[in-house]
Amino acid sequence: MKKTLLLICLFVFGSLLYGQNTKNLKIIDNSEKIIRKGIKTADQGKFDDAIALYNQVPYGDPNYEYAQYEKAYALEMAERYHEAIQILTELTENPSCSQPLANIYTELGNCYDNLEDYEKAVAYYDKGLETNPYYFHLHFNKGVSLMRQEKYAEALQNLDVPEPRPPRQPFPIRTGVYPARIHGAGHYGAQLYYPHQPLVPVHHSGSENPG
Repeated sequence: MKKTLLLICLFVFGSLLYGQNTKNLKIIDNSEKIIRKGIKTADQGKFDDAIALYNQVPYGDPNYEYAQYEKAYALEMAERYHEAIQILTELTENPSCSQPLANIYTELGNCYDNLEDYEKAVAYYDKGLETNPYYFHLHFNKGVSLMRQEKYAEALQNLDVPEPRPPRQPFPIRTGVYPARIHGAGHYGAQLYYPHQPLVPVHHSGSENPG
């Protein structure tokens, strides 16, 4: 009897907790437009305005993680590296994160590189390469960090890597925008699995496949 009462109490408590959590979830109709406006604003160097736009996308919205990723990039461009690192780290710790880990680790590496913590930067580029060894920009950025440590031979191994092509096998189709950035390259979009293709300005819609 006591076990039954305990189970009932746990069930009721769990239901209340779940209801409280889901009550905080919100979805807005124009989140993608807001993010696109934020990207355009950030590209104009108005990083605080862009961050304010990304903050309009609420937790629970399908584009929330995308907004957080772009917010982290805007913070990085505003040289607020520690704030960017916090957001990017939270994204890596979210097992259901919709943003590709290779991109997130690229930005984490870039933040630490800008903080002149080159060893940590390289460690994050390596983590990114574990998730996608064919991501050319990770090789390039890793090479830049190694050069700054005067590890020239190792750096050249990364900077001299020919544009890698994945083996012939099917890859999962990802939807949405997956920006790829090199140090000083600005805001660009590129295929995550096919980095050998030319960089183009971000213009994908949320329903388009990258490629």
